[in-house]
Amino acid sequence: MLNNRKDIIDAKLPLLMLAPDNSWELIVTLEKIADDHYHGLFIRIKSDQLESRELSIHEAPFHVAEDIWELQYGIQVMTLDHDTLRNHPANTAWQNWQQK
Repeated sequence: MLNNRKDIIDAKLPLLMLAPDNSWELIVTLEKIADDHYHGLFIRIKSDQLESRELSIHEAPFHVAEDIWELQYGIQVMTLDHDTLRNHPANTAWQNWQQK
């Protein structure tokens, strides 16, 4: 159990958002509008191309572990800067996005 809950706004961007079906998106900007409302820029790969879109999250992400949060429906959000994610395609997407 965590002694201190961390607000997702304090996390190092980008954040990897993983859905239960293994689909993913990167959160490259995130702004807290209210306690249960966040807005940001998300990127993903669609048809082998990088695609960006603005999305809102209408709930407060629940901090479950060091730099890992959960949303409803089994969605996890975590920092991309982790050894276990070194080979995840999101790293390549992030590198390509930064070169734009």
